[in-house]
Amino acid sequence: MSSTPNAIKERYDAIIRPCLDAGMFTHSFAACGNLNEASPRFSQLDGPIVGAPDSRYIKDRFDLASLTKALCTTPLAFRHLKGFLERDLSVGDFVANSELGSQLDPRLKCLKISALLRHESGLPAWRNFYVRPYPEMVKSDSISIKSHQIAVLNRAANDLNPSQGQRYSDVGFILLGLTIQEHTGMTLDKLYYDLCTKDLGLNGDIASQEGFPRFFAQFNDKSRFVPTSFCALRERDLCGEVHDENAWSFDGIAAHAGLAGSGNDVIGLLRGLWDSEMGIEMIRAQIDGIVDPKLDGEKKPNVAVNESLMGWRQGADYSSEVFGDGLGFGHMGFTGTAFWVLESGDYGVFLTNRICSGRKSINFKNFRRKIFLQFCITLIP
Repeated sequence: MSSTPNAIKERYDAIIRPCLDAGMFTHSFAACGNLNEASPRFSQLDGPIVGAPDSRYIKDRFDLASLTKALCTTPLAFRHLKGFLERDLSVGDFVANSELGSQLDPRLKCLKISALLRHESGLPAWRNFYVRPYPEMVKSDSISIKSHQIAVLNRAANDLNPSQGQRYSDVGFILLGLTIQEHTGMTLDKLYYDLCTKDLGLNGDIASQEGFPRFFAQFNDKSRFVPTSFCALRERDLCGEVHDENAWSFDGIAAHAGLAGSGNDVIGLLRGLWDSEMGIEMIRAQIDGIVDPKLDGEKKPNVAVNESLMGWRQGADYSSEVFGDGLGFGHMGFTGTAFWVLESGDYGVFLTNRICSGRKSINFKNFRRKIFLQFCITLIP
């Protein structure tokens, strides 16, 4: 199979163009490479040209949805909740004698940080945080966002069920985000920006706002955002604001969703993590939890795969297993976004604005599988 740039592009176009033409999504970004290299081996942005035949006029900033958990909240946990893994520390160890500590249900304070990251806390997958306060009501309403979050979390404690094993939980990450903020005395957006610019040494130029993803609220220029879909709650088409309703109700700053950026921003952050001592510690914790889904070269259906690692996920599902034989680690997002990394540093990033209703879409899974298979083929020496 030819590996010339034109041949590689033709193979990707043969997969992507029919989906664009059919309206599965309107914008996409695909790239693969190795984190030890300065540039991707393949990178392509697709979408309608606006204003002029120049790539600068293609909208390139995507709602990253749950990639926020992997790219923001997990690194912040490793950066600021010192010793949580080695000493098996709990939420209560980090919020003792604080306002949050005095208000949280004792059952929540007993939850281990590692269990929140691995989605093993037993907390429910989702709860409605957006009934009130809406963002426009925050300043005038008597209840703050934080107080509202605590009230909903305390009610969720009544549904704790640790015995069921892994249960992917936005609620758990919202609790984790509150814990990090309370422990540091800083907001998530400020902590994340400092992580990227100070700890990882990434470009923090305010004017360009490039180099790593940011929370929607941190962007000044909204013209480059890719639209997602119509929101019945907000009664408008969404573009330049977070799709997730709970994150929206938190003014767009949340531990489970809220980041946005271009594909190059995602790659820049991954490379920053790969090149930093703190990032390598976090990445090593993901690798240590990976279970090989194959024995003696043959896939075994009864092998328990750690779907949730230490804040990231194992790429062993149908759409991702072709990239690294199910040994990849990364994350997927509700808005049609995904990235996977291998221990060698090989990576694949694929972003779209395909909202997966009910978190399931067979056609999109088949399509994404084809893309990650092409990534694998492209990266073969």
